[in-house]
Amino acid sequence: MDTLSHGLSGALLACACTPRRHRPAGREARVWLLAGFVGGVFPDIDFLLRAFGTLFYLQWHQGPTHSLLLVPVWAWLLVQLLSLACRGRYQWQTFFIPLCLGLLAHIAGDVITSYGTMLFAPLSMARFSVPVAFVIDAYFAAIVVLGMAIVLRWPAISRQAALVSLLMLTGYVTFLFSQHQAALSAARAAAGPDEAVYALAQPLSPRHWKLIRAQDDAWLQAHVRIRGESVAPVLLALTPGLRELAEAYRPVDTARWQRHPRMPAADEAAVGSAWRAPALQGFRAFAEFPTVLESDHGPGRACVAFVDLKYTLPGRRPSYRFDACRSDPQGPWQLERRRGSLWLD
Repeated sequence: MDTLSHGLSGALLACACTPRRHRPAGREARVWLLAGFVGGVFPDIDFLLRAFGTLFYLQWHQGPTHSLLLVPVWAWLLVQLLSLACRGRYQWQTFFIPLCLGLLAHIAGDVITSYGTMLFAPLSMARFSVPVAFVIDAYFAAIVVLGMAIVLRWPAISRQAALVSLLMLTGYVTFLFSQHQAALSAARAAAGPDEAVYALAQPLSPRHWKLIRAQDDAWLQAHVRIRGESVAPVLLALTPGLRELAEAYRPVDTARWQRHPRMPAADEAAVGSAWRAPALQGFRAFAEFPTVLESDHGPGRACVAFVDLKYTLPGRRPSYRFDACRSDPQGPWQLERRRGSLWLD
Protein backbone atom coordinates (compact mmCIF):
# COMPACT_ATOMS: atom_id res chain seq x y z
CA MET A 1 0.00 0.00 0.00
CA ASP A 2 1.01 3.60 -0.44
CA THR A 3 2.44 5.32 2.62
CA LEU A 4 -0.47 7.73 3.10
CA SER A 5 -3.00 4.89 3.19
CA HIS A 6 -0.78 3.12 5.70
CA GLY A 7 -0.66 6.18 7.94
CA LEU A 8 -4.40 6.83 7.79
CA SER A 9 -5.29 3.18 8.43
CA GLY A 10 -2.99 3.22 11.46
CA ALA A 11 -4.64 6.40 12.72
CA LEU A 12 -8.13 4.91 12.23
CA LEU A 13 -7.21 1.76 14.13
CA ALA A 14 -5.75 3.79 16.98
CA CYS A 15 -8.82 6.03 17.02
CA ALA A 16 -11.18 3.05 17.16
CA CYS A 17 -9.22 1.62 20.11
CA THR A 18 -8.88 4.87 22.05
CA PRO A 19 -9.80 4.24 25.73
CA ARG A 20 -13.23 5.53 26.65
CA ARG A 21 -11.74 7.54 29.49
CA HIS A 22 -10.28 9.87 26.87
CA ARG A 23 -12.70 12.54 25.67
CA PRO A 24 -13.14 12.26 21.84
CA ALA A 25 -12.03 15.88 21.34
CA GLY A 26 -9.47 15.82 24.16
CA ARG A 27 -5.70 16.03 23.90
CA GLU A 28 -5.18 12.37 24.81
CA ALA A 29 -7.46 11.24 21.97
CA ARG A 30 -5.57 13.46 19.53
CA VAL A 31 -2.28 12.01 20.77
CA TRP A 32 -3.55 8.47 20.09
CA LEU A 33 -4.58 9.54 16.59
CA LEU A 34 -1.19 11.11 15.86
CA ALA A 35 0.74 8.16 17.31
CA GLY A 36 -1.31 5.71 15.24
CA PHE A 37 -0.48 7.70 12.11
CA VAL A 38 3.23 7.80 12.94
CA GLY A 39 3.25 4.05 13.59
CA GLY A 40 1.40 3.46 10.32
CA VAL A 41 3.96 5.44 8.33
CA PHE A 42 7.17 4.37 10.07
CA PRO A 43 7.91 0.95 8.46
CA ASP A 44 8.39 2.60 5.06
CA ILE A 45 11.46 4.33 6.48
CA ASP A 46 13.29 1.44 4.84
CA PHE A 47 12.96 3.55 1.68
CA LEU A 48 16.26 5.09 2.84
CA LEU A 49 17.93 1.81 1.86
CA ARG A 50 17.80 3.03 -1.75
CA ALA A 51 20.92 5.03 -0.90
CA PHE A 52 22.79 1.70 -0.93
CA GLY A 53 21.53 0.73 -4.39
CA THR A 54 18.25 -0.38 -5.94
CA LEU A 55 18.94 -4.10 -5.60
CA PHE A 56 19.90 -3.73 -1.94
CA TYR A 57 16.65 -1.86 -1.36
CA LEU A 58 14.57 -4.45 -3.21
CA GLN A 59 16.07 -7.28 -1.18
CA TRP A 60 15.41 -5.61 2.18
CA HIS A 61 12.25 -3.59 1.56
CA GLN A 62 9.39 -4.84 3.77
CA GLY A 63 12.04 -6.51 5.87
CA PRO A 64 12.89 -5.90 9.56
CA THR A 65 10.86 -2.68 9.81
CA HIS A 66 7.80 -4.78 8.84
CA SER A 67 8.44 -7.63 11.28
CA LEU A 68 5.75 -8.66 13.76
CA LEU A 69 8.48 -9.72 16.20
CA LEU A 70 10.05 -6.26 16.16
CA VAL A 71 6.84 -4.25 16.62
CA PRO A 72 7.56 -3.60 20.35
CA VAL A 73 11.13 -2.57 19.53
CA TRP A 74 10.12 -0.04 16.89
CA ALA A 75 7.29 1.24 19.11
CA TRP A 76 9.71 1.78 21.99
CA LEU A 77 12.14 3.70 19.76
CA LEU A 78 9.30 5.87 18.43
CA VAL A 79 8.09 6.46 21.99
CA GLN A 80 11.44 8.06 22.78
CA LEU A 81 11.21 10.34 19.76
CA LEU A 82 7.62 11.40 20.46
CA SER A 83 8.34 11.95 24.16
CA LEU A 84 11.26 14.14 23.20
CA ALA A 85 9.13 16.07 20.72
CA CYS A 86 6.44 16.61 23.38
CA ARG A 87 9.05 17.62 25.96
CA GLY A 88 7.89 15.04 28.44
CA ARG A 89 4.29 16.25 28.70
CA TYR A 90 3.01 12.67 28.30
CA GLN A 91 4.10 9.38 29.82
CA TRP A 92 5.55 6.74 27.51
CA GLN A 93 2.46 4.56 27.94
CA THR A 94 0.42 7.24 26.17
CA PHE A 95 2.26 6.55 22.91
CA PHE A 96 3.18 2.87 23.09
CA ILE A 97 -0.15 1.17 22.36
CA PRO A 98 -1.29 3.42 19.48
CA LEU A 99 2.18 3.14 17.94
CA CYS A 100 1.92 -0.66 18.06
CA LEU A 101 -1.53 -0.47 16.48
CA GLY A 102 -0.22 1.73 13.67
CA LEU A 103 2.69 -0.60 13.02
CA LEU A 104 0.36 -3.63 12.91
CA ALA A 105 -2.00 -1.83 10.51
CA HIS A 106 0.93 -1.12 8.19
CA ILE A 107 2.12 -4.72 8.24
CA ALA A 108 -1.38 -6.01 7.51
CA GLY A 109 -1.71 -3.59 4.59
CA ASP A 110 1.52 -4.85 3.02
CA VAL A 111 0.84 -8.56 3.49
CA ILE A 112 -2.15 -8.33 1.13
CA THR A 113 0.07 -7.04 -1.71
CA SER A 114 2.33 -9.19 -3.87
CA TYR A 115 5.75 -7.92 -2.73
CA GLY A 116 6.18 -10.21 0.27
CA THR A 117 6.78 -9.21 3.90
CA MET A 118 9.38 -10.61 6.32
CA LEU A 119 6.92 -11.14 9.16
CA PHE A 120 9.38 -12.94 11.42
CA ALA A 121 12.64 -11.08 10.81
CA PRO A 122 15.31 -11.37 12.13
CA LEU A 123 14.62 -15.01 13.03
CA SER A 124 13.49 -15.77 9.49
CA MET A 125 13.93 -13.88 6.23
CA ALA A 126 11.03 -15.75 4.60
CA ARG A 127 8.49 -13.50 2.89
CA PHE A 128 4.74 -13.90 3.26
CA SER A 129 2.15 -12.53 0.86
CA VAL A 130 -1.50 -12.94 -0.09
CA PRO A 131 -1.51 -10.86 -3.30
CA VAL A 132 -5.12 -9.68 -3.31
CA ALA A 133 -4.46 -5.91 -3.57
CA PHE A 134 -2.35 -3.78 -5.89
CA VAL A 135 0.29 -1.59 -4.27
CA ILE A 136 -1.83 1.53 -4.99
CA ASP A 137 -5.51 0.80 -4.46
CA ALA A 138 -7.78 3.81 -5.00
CA TYR A 139 -10.77 2.13 -3.30
CA PHE A 140 -8.78 1.27 -0.17
CA ALA A 141 -7.40 4.81 -0.09
CA ALA A 142 -10.85 6.36 -0.55
CA ILE A 143 -12.23 4.45 2.44
CA VAL A 144 -9.45 5.55 4.80
CA VAL A 145 -9.46 9.16 3.55
CA LEU A 146 -13.23 9.45 3.98
CA GLY A 147 -13.06 7.83 7.41
CA MET A 148 -10.33 10.18 8.58
CA ALA A 149 -12.17 13.21 7.20
CA ILE A 150 -15.22 12.31 9.31
CA VAL A 151 -13.06 11.64 12.38
CA LEU A 152 -11.43 15.08 12.11
CA ARG A 153 -14.62 16.95 11.21
CA TRP A 154 -16.85 15.43 13.91
CA PRO A 155 -14.67 14.44 16.89
CA ALA A 156 -17.73 13.54 18.99
CA ILE A 157 -18.33 10.46 16.81
CA SER A 158 -14.68 9.78 15.99
CA ARG A 159 -14.56 6.29 17.53
CA GLN A 160 -17.74 5.20 15.79
CA ALA A 161 -16.59 6.67 12.45
CA ALA A 162 -13.20 4.95 12.75
CA LEU A 163 -14.84 1.63 13.58
CA VAL A 164 -17.24 1.88 10.63
CA SER A 165 -14.32 2.71 8.33
CA LEU A 166 -12.38 -0.31 9.54
CA LEU A 167 -15.42 -2.54 9.02
CA MET A 168 -15.73 -1.18 5.47
CA LEU A 169 -12.03 -1.94 4.88
CA THR A 170 -12.57 -5.47 6.18
CA GLY A 171 -15.50 -5.92 3.81
CA TYR A 172 -13.49 -4.56 0.88
CA VAL A 173 -10.51 -6.84 1.57
CA THR A 174 -12.91 -9.78 1.86
CA PHE A 175 -14.21 -8.87 -1.60
CA LEU A 176 -10.62 -8.79 -2.87
CA PHE A 177 -10.09 -12.30 -1.50
CA SER A 178 -13.13 -13.52 -3.42
CA GLN A 179 -11.80 -11.94 -6.63
CA HIS A 180 -8.41 -13.55 -6.01
CA GLN A 181 -10.00 -16.97 -5.68
CA ALA A 182 -11.97 -16.40 -8.90
CA ALA A 183 -8.75 -15.42 -10.69
CA LEU A 184 -6.95 -18.53 -9.42
CA SER A 185 -9.86 -20.67 -10.60
CA ALA A 186 -9.60 -19.11 -14.07
CA ALA A 187 -5.87 -19.84 -14.18
CA ARG A 188 -6.39 -23.44 -13.06
CA ALA A 189 -9.04 -23.97 -15.74
CA ALA A 190 -6.52 -23.00 -18.43
CA ALA A 191 -3.49 -24.76 -16.90
CA GLY A 192 -2.18 -28.25 -17.45
CA PRO A 193 -2.19 -30.84 -14.64
CA ASP A 194 1.43 -30.15 -13.65
CA GLU A 195 1.40 -26.36 -13.89
CA ALA A 196 1.48 -24.15 -10.80
CA VAL A 197 -0.76 -21.09 -11.11
CA TYR A 198 -0.60 -17.60 -9.61
CA ALA A 199 -2.91 -14.58 -9.59
CA LEU A 200 -1.57 -11.09 -8.90
CA ALA A 201 -3.71 -8.00 -8.32
CA GLN A 202 -3.40 -5.26 -10.94
CA PRO A 203 -4.07 -1.49 -11.07
CA LEU A 204 -7.28 0.49 -11.65
CA SER A 205 -9.81 -2.14 -10.55
CA PRO A 206 -10.18 -5.04 -8.10
CA ARG A 207 -11.40 -7.02 -11.13
CA HIS A 208 -8.02 -6.71 -12.89
CA TRP A 209 -5.66 -9.66 -12.49
CA LYS A 210 -2.45 -11.01 -13.91
CA LEU A 211 -2.54 -14.80 -14.27
CA ILE A 212 0.71 -16.76 -14.44
CA ARG A 213 1.14 -20.43 -15.25
CA ALA A 214 4.49 -22.06 -14.49
CA GLN A 215 5.79 -24.56 -17.04
CA ASP A 216 9.16 -26.32 -16.97
CA ASP A 217 10.85 -23.84 -19.33
CA ALA A 218 8.44 -20.90 -19.53
CA TRP A 219 5.98 -18.64 -17.80
CA LEU A 220 2.59 -18.19 -19.46
CA GLN A 221 1.03 -14.83 -18.60
CA ALA A 222 -2.42 -13.35 -19.24
CA HIS A 223 -4.10 -10.11 -18.17
CA VAL A 224 -7.77 -10.66 -17.41
CA ARG A 225 -10.74 -9.07 -15.72
CA ILE A 226 -13.08 -11.04 -13.51
CA ARG A 227 -16.75 -10.48 -14.37
CA GLY A 228 -18.32 -7.14 -15.29
CA GLU A 229 -16.84 -3.84 -16.37
CA SER A 230 -13.37 -3.08 -15.07
CA VAL A 231 -13.39 0.71 -14.56
CA ALA A 232 -16.04 3.41 -14.70
CA PRO A 233 -16.43 4.52 -18.36
CA VAL A 234 -16.49 8.20 -17.34
CA LEU A 235 -13.08 7.87 -15.71
CA LEU A 236 -11.63 6.18 -18.79
CA ALA A 237 -13.10 8.80 -21.10
CA LEU A 238 -11.27 11.52 -19.18
CA THR A 239 -7.94 9.67 -19.08
CA PRO A 240 -6.95 8.09 -22.43
CA GLY A 241 -3.77 6.61 -20.94
CA LEU A 242 -5.75 4.73 -18.33
CA ARG A 243 -8.25 3.58 -20.95
CA GLU A 244 -5.46 1.93 -22.92
CA LEU A 245 -4.24 0.17 -19.78
CA ALA A 246 -7.73 -0.93 -18.74
CA GLU A 247 -8.48 -2.35 -22.19
CA ALA A 248 -5.49 -4.69 -21.86
CA TYR A 249 -7.44 -6.68 -19.24
CA ARG A 250 -9.70 -8.96 -21.23
CA PRO A 251 -12.57 -11.25 -20.20
CA VAL A 252 -11.34 -14.62 -19.01
CA ASP A 253 -12.80 -16.52 -21.97
CA THR A 254 -10.83 -14.36 -24.45
CA ALA A 255 -7.57 -14.23 -22.45
CA ARG A 256 -4.35 -14.02 -24.45
CA TRP A 257 -1.57 -16.11 -22.96
CA GLN A 258 1.93 -14.77 -23.61
CA ARG A 259 4.95 -17.04 -23.32
CA HIS A 260 8.10 -15.83 -21.54
CA PRO A 261 11.26 -17.93 -21.10
CA ARG A 262 11.73 -19.11 -17.56
CA MET A 263 15.14 -18.66 -15.98
CA PRO A 264 17.55 -20.36 -15.65
CA ALA A 265 16.32 -22.25 -18.73
CA ALA A 266 17.57 -20.43 -21.83
CA ASP A 267 18.16 -21.30 -25.46
CA GLU A 268 21.15 -19.00 -25.91
CA ALA A 269 24.46 -19.67 -24.18
CA ALA A 270 25.03 -15.92 -23.72
CA VAL A 271 21.72 -15.56 -21.90
CA GLY A 272 22.60 -18.38 -19.52
CA SER A 273 26.05 -16.88 -18.94
CA ALA A 274 24.55 -13.48 -18.15
CA TRP A 275 21.96 -15.00 -15.82
CA ARG A 276 24.61 -16.86 -13.82
CA ALA A 277 26.90 -13.81 -13.57
CA PRO A 278 27.85 -12.66 -10.04
CA ALA A 279 26.52 -9.20 -10.94
CA LEU A 280 22.99 -10.68 -11.14
CA GLN A 281 23.15 -12.46 -7.77
CA GLY A 282 20.95 -9.88 -6.06
CA PHE A 283 18.36 -9.96 -8.83
CA ARG A 284 18.29 -13.79 -8.80
CA ALA A 285 17.53 -13.69 -5.07
CA PHE A 286 14.86 -11.02 -5.49
CA ALA A 287 12.94 -12.11 -8.61
CA GLU A 288 10.02 -14.53 -8.27
CA PHE A 289 9.08 -14.78 -11.96
CA PRO A 290 12.36 -13.91 -13.75
CA THR A 291 12.48 -13.82 -17.52
CA VAL A 292 14.48 -12.37 -20.42
CA LEU A 293 13.05 -9.14 -21.76
CA GLU A 294 15.46 -8.76 -24.65
CA SER A 295 18.94 -9.79 -25.76
CA ASP A 296 21.19 -7.53 -27.83
CA HIS A 297 24.48 -8.87 -29.18
CA GLY A 298 26.03 -6.14 -31.31
CA PRO A 299 29.63 -5.65 -32.40
CA GLY A 300 31.81 -4.99 -29.39
CA ARG A 301 28.99 -5.08 -26.82
CA ALA A 302 26.43 -7.60 -25.54
CA CYS A 303 23.50 -6.92 -23.22
CA VAL A 304 20.79 -9.17 -21.79
CA ALA A 305 17.82 -7.52 -20.07
CA PHE A 306 16.03 -9.34 -17.25
CA VAL A 307 12.75 -8.49 -15.52
CA ASP A 308 10.43 -10.02 -12.96
CA LEU A 309 6.93 -10.54 -14.41
CA LYS A 310 5.51 -9.56 -11.04
CA TYR A 311 6.41 -5.92 -11.78
CA THR A 312 5.37 -5.57 -15.42
CA LEU A 313 2.23 -3.83 -16.69
CA PRO A 314 0.69 -4.24 -20.16
CA GLY A 315 1.87 -1.56 -22.57
CA ARG A 316 4.19 0.06 -19.99
CA ARG A 317 7.96 0.04 -19.57
CA PRO A 318 8.90 -2.84 -17.26
CA SER A 319 9.90 -1.80 -13.76
CA TYR A 320 12.92 -3.21 -11.93
CA ARG A 321 14.66 -4.06 -15.17
CA PHE A 322 18.28 -5.13 -14.81
CA ASP A 323 20.67 -5.47 -17.76
CA ALA A 324 23.82 -7.59 -17.76
CA CYS A 325 26.28 -6.10 -20.25
CA ARG A 326 29.87 -6.65 -21.34
CA SER A 327 32.18 -5.29 -24.05
CA ASP A 328 34.65 -8.18 -24.01
CA PRO A 329 33.20 -11.59 -25.01
CA GLN A 330 35.39 -13.16 -22.33
CA GLY A 331 35.02 -10.41 -19.76
CA PRO A 332 32.71 -10.23 -16.72
CA TRP A 333 29.11 -9.12 -17.01
CA GLN A 334 28.35 -5.72 -15.48
CA LEU A 335 25.00 -4.69 -14.03
CA GLU A 336 23.11 -1.76 -15.57
CA ARG A 337 19.75 -0.26 -14.57
CA ARG A 338 16.86 1.00 -16.70
CA ARG A 339 14.00 2.96 -15.15
CA GLY A 340 10.46 1.66 -15.57
CA SER A 341 6.91 2.94 -15.17
CA LEU A 342 6.45 2.60 -11.38
CA TRP A 343 7.02 5.85 -9.48
CA LEU A 344 9.39 4.16 -6.99
CA ASP A 345 11.38 2.32 -9.66
